[in-house]
Order: sequence, then C-alpha cells, then structure tokens
Amino acid sequence: MNIELGGEEGVKGNVEGCLRLLSDLKTVASFIPDSEGFSVVDKDAFMVRIKVNIGPIKGKFVATCKIREMKANRISYGIEWRGTGSEVNILMEISLEKKDSENVNMRWKAVAELNGLITGIGESRIRSIADKYIETMISSLKQVAVKSYMRGERYAR
Repeated sequence: MNIELGGEEGVKGNVEGCLRLLSDLKTVASFIPDSEGFSVVDKDAFMVRIKVNIGPIKGKFVATCKIREMKANRISYGIEWRGTGSEVNILMEISLEKKDSENVNMRWKAVAELNGLITGIGESRIRSIADKYIETMISSLKQVAVKSYMRGERYAR
C-alpha cells in the first residue's frame, strides 16, 4: 500500500536557518513522537527507537532516518522501519521559501510504502495517525525555530 501525504506551514526564521535546523540530526530526532532515544549512525543518518501501538502492531521498533539530499532550499529524508510483520519506507521532501523578512513557508510531501500486517489497518486510519504524528513534529519544529529566532539566532550554529 502506498500513501501520499503533504502540507504547508509557516515557520519563524529564514531559509538558511530552517535548513540548518532540519539537517541537525539530534534536533530532528527530538521531534519524533513516542521516541525513546536515538543514536547517530553517521553525519547524515540516525536510528531512533519508537513505541508503536496501532491496532495489532504493538511494540518498540528501531527506525532509521537518513538525509538523502540537501540543497539551498530543500532537504529530503529516507525513513524505514521493520518489525512484527510490517515494513514501512518513507521518502519525504521539505522545501523552504522566504515568505517575508521574518518567516519561511515550509512545504512538505511524503510517500509512504507500507507492507505486511500494517496494511490491514486501513488507509484512512493510517492517514489519521500519520496526520497526528506530523502535526506533533511540525509543532516541535516551530517551537524550536521560534525560540532560536527570539534569541536572535535564526538557528545559527
């Protein structure tokens, strides 16, 4: 089963600062709901332990997230996890565009390929769960961006 998701949000900051934020593996790992720790694999990848409770799919799984490509205003990730008879592979791309001197428009799209038991849950339930996860992650991103902006950093590291 393949599911396509996408959306758009405004974020406080500038394109370069938001891109640095989105390429900081420790920060990105902290955005993941129901995560229980992570480890950096290399400069572009990390593994994170996630607690999953979706219908018959219950347990803790290790997901791998890798930055696949980064350009001046765009970043893409590959995310995968396997366990309890299910496999999920996600390709996600985020593009950033200057909205005004203090804000960035962030557009994202993702294609998730699901195989195994998880497909028995149904697309509408999976979309509902994915929307909640995405909402939580974007909220975390916006909070970090605003805190950095308020400190005058614009997420400068």
